[in-house]
Amino acid sequence: MADSANAPVASIGDPQGLPEYKIRNGDFTEGVDQVPYWEEHDDKRGAWTKKFGRFPGWETGRLSDDWEKGFPQGDPDGRPTVGLMRSAVGGPPGAAALPSDGDSGQRGYIQQSILVAPDTEYRVTYWAGDTNRSDAIYALVLRQPQDQGYLAIRTQKTDTRDPSTPLGWTQGRLSFRTDSDTKQVTIRFVDNNTTNTMVAGIKVYGIDPTAHTYSIARTQPESTPDNPITAPADSSFDAFRLQLLDETNQPLSSQDVTLQLEPRMTGSSFVSRQQTSLRYPARTDVQGWLTVPAGALHAGVKNGPMQLNALLHGSQLDGQVDLKVGTAAARFSVAPPPVWDLRPTPVGTVGYPGVRVRAEDEGQVPRQSVSVVLPPDRGLQPVPERDNRYQLTVLGADQSTRYYPGTLDGQTLTFENVDLALPGKGSLSTLWIAVKAADNAPLGDTYLNFRVGDRAPVSTPFRVVAR
Repeated sequence: MADSANAPVASIGDPQGLPEYKIRNGDFTEGVDQVPYWEEHDDKRGAWTKKFGRFPGWETGRLSDDWEKGFPQGDPDGRPTVGLMRSAVGGPPGAAALPSDGDSGQRGYIQQSILVAPDTEYRVTYWAGDTNRSDAIYALVLRQPQDQGYLAIRTQKTDTRDPSTPLGWTQGRLSFRTDSDTKQVTIRFVDNNTTNTMVAGIKVYGIDPTAHTYSIARTQPESTPDNPITAPADSSFDAFRLQLLDETNQPLSSQDVTLQLEPRMTGSSFVSRQQTSLRYPARTDVQGWLTVPAGALHAGVKNGPMQLNALLHGSQLDGQVDLKVGTAAARFSVAPPPVWDLRPTPVGTVGYPGVRVRAEDEGQVPRQSVSVVLPPDRGLQPVPERDNRYQLTVLGADQSTRYYPGTLDGQTLTFENVDLALPGKGSLSTLWIAVKAADNAPLGDTYLNFRVGDRAPVSTPFRVVAR
């Protein structure tokens, strides 16, 4: 199945500075190593039974195809248990396979129960692999109420199909938080189908919430001071959502969060059951997303900017959601110039690379910041122009020309408060800078990255030719 060169490196991507919870035998180095299985005769059944390796600390077995509905445990029909086996003789240490029975449609699993503290966040890391690169592993965190089946606190699917890694090894991470009544959880790994997937390097970390910095990482739709989420005066905002992540980009999963509105002078508020408030309680999903439904936030009668903050356990998180009462800013797009506008630049001379900007809506496009990144090691130098300063030139839709001074930091030019000169939907303007190809500049094509506002960077070709 595998050789030692294909073993995952268990330390890659592990959380740094977090206390590791001592889960037993998470690397599967203890126990009986029997590959792939051996057969024993069962006198009571009068049949041969497949037997698999056993590893201390782990319960093994198989689940029926409806395991996602009720999370059944064990093998109630009395058929022989499909257990745990090592991936191969001479295979990677610390890797175990989850074989499934294709004839009966049942899936192999392993699980281990651990004691946990209430109201505490934990993180599980593991490696998932598959010799065929065609399957996936489900990782689950379960709790077991009395007289009921397992209840999933968190479920995550990890594909094992990455062709760039041996055996498709992929590191999975799963975060969960216990509630005030939870003192024990079960960590379970289940094969996705009827092929042999593998799991390795299972670790559990206890997380001190004070050691992590959570923030509003992004919103949908996107929100920035220059392009806020907007609603007309005395109307309801459409639905929007925000995602909360920590400094390692792990989600704040399934947590109660309070949104705090700063309406400034707009008179806006949240509305629930005909009651108004500046606070909105909500709960994140497993990926850290929190949704404000349409109609929950009502715009006041006065136009103006405002913002939304997030509170966790009474503490304000980093970041904010930019909002506005008034007319929404017109959207715009950025693209490289047409091919016929690309003129070769001989070495030792000045060229003028740029981008075209197009208004996609009626209305005013706010002023934007513009940055230009020059490629390293290509012999390109920005050229000072008016008053011996670096300059961005804007040729507006009305054919008028505007000039904006900028600053240079390393390979990046930055220009602030730029009027894109777009009077209405479909209007076009052109932006460019002056760049010189040094005498020793390599010949051929290269690119400059232009970023206008919060739009994705656009690569503009620049061709250097012999003089």
